[in-house]
Amino acid sequence: MRISHLPKGRTLTGQDSADIVTWQADPGAFMAIIAASDLHLGYDSAGQHIAAALGVPTFCAFVMAGGARHADRWTPAGPGPVGVLRLAVGSSEQAATGPAIRAVRALLRRAGKDGSAP
Repeated sequence: MRISHLPKGRTLTGQDSADIVTWQADPGAFMAIIAASDLHLGYDSAGQHIAAALGVPTFCAFVMAGGARHADRWTPAGPGPVGVLRLAVGSSEQAATGPAIRAVRALLRRAGKDGSAP
């Protein structure tokens, strides 16, 4: 897997190729790159809401520190498929990894992005 970090002020070019891109950018650039993405993976943040609103398949991990009501209220919604993984406070990376991978695979199947029909 190829990971690329774009320094502040640099944009993607036609020659760039990476599986994962990290960067620092203004909100407009942040929204544009989410709109161009095949999938948004994130945590409870603005990115999940932008992706869901744009119809980009969205996966979000919630640590349940704020309780179920908080997670229900802030779960992203939009025209594309959304997957949410609720994690107990103090969950280890090891305990979260398997369920996260299964949830993302299910989301990709629903989005038709795993090679199968939606």
